[in-house]
Amino acid sequence: MARIVPITVGMLPGYTGLDGGNADNYYRAGQRDAFLASEVVRPFDAALKDGTGYSDENIPDKEIEVASDIGDLSFAVQVTPTTKRPGYKDVFDELDGYLRARLADYKAGNRPVGVLTIDDEPYISANEVLDRLGKARKKVIARGVSMKVSNPELPAAPQSVVVPLGMDMAELNEGNARRYLEALALSERYAEIIKGFEGDLLGMTGFGKDNPPGQTEHMYTQMGVHVFHIATVPYQSISYGKVIDGLDNEPGKKPETGGDLVLVAAGIEIPRLRAYDARKRDGDALVSLKGLVRRMEKLVEENTEAKVRQKPIGHYPIV
Repeated sequence: MARIVPITVGMLPGYTGLDGGNADNYYRAGQRDAFLASEVVRPFDAALKDGTGYSDENIPDKEIEVASDIGDLSFAVQVTPTTKRPGYKDVFDELDGYLRARLADYKAGNRPVGVLTIDDEPYISANEVLDRLGKARKKVIARGVSMKVSNPELPAAPQSVVVPLGMDMAELNEGNARRYLEALALSERYAEIIKGFEGDLLGMTGFGKDNPPGQTEHMYTQMGVHVFHIATVPYQSISYGKVIDGLDNEPGKKPETGGDLVLVAAGIEIPRLRAYDARKRDGDALVSLKGLVRRMEKLVEENTEAKVRQKPIGHYPIV
């Protein structure tokens, strides 16, 4: 059995501005928050969730709340069946690669399966593409559960919490439950310090999501015994989910909210669909293969946003 080592983790003064003292507390807040998360919060939280009996391998039929009374404290775990977010880039890449391969094969003088010639141009079935998209979506979707712990009211700003290192924090007893709640309350205060300091520190760069630089910019600053380095990196963020929805989304009350291929297959005509030069053959809606590839490029362009990355912040404590 491990020897019990009690460690006291205390409150810190609130954030008041960018200076050496606040930099000290920013550093301490991050270290103390990580310690409490590792040694107290995550073990107890995991034990509450494990106690429900549910997991990604054992999914309930519907959302369910599992209560757990520990001493005079009442906890509850909300267990929700989920469909985990698919890798939309994988879906896009698979379809884009397939279409470009068919187009290259056609240009080489071959007649790839599923590609028809109309007015000396390659066409493909809108329904075939929708079917391929549906299958690609299914391959990258995984079912699972999400769990959220509802806690009793947190204690009002505890000045410290004693963590008995070597004791099993995953044991669901009243002592651990109170330490867990005290640790959460302290973590909220640490988060305020971290958010305030980092917000002002990042503000010193003069850059942000609404004002990205043209290239990577570096800023160094010293506060007390701490040196901080912020690299502001501009990048393009593509929402592939919106790109795919732009092709196969089912329309709402207004037809124009539907995905392009769904609308083409339904015989709906709106201006943006002219890019497909849609035709009908034997009751099937056909779209220009070249037009579809160009339209996908346009959807990527429309759903690309300029963003900046400024974390992690480089931090060098100087001894």
